Amino acid sequence: MRNRRDAKLAMPKLILPAIQINMNGGKFSELEENGIRYLKLPFNYFR
Repeated sequence: MRNRRDAKLAMPKLILPAIQINMNGGKFSELEENGIRYLKLPFNYFR
């Protein structure tokens, strides 16, 4: 029952940032030259 329901749901909005942080062992990326940390996500990878 749950598999049928889940198959119809869209991908969660914050799944890619969460995966990126988790893959880095919970560590955030290094600071950029302007002193800000950024999450880098693929553009138009998922449609």
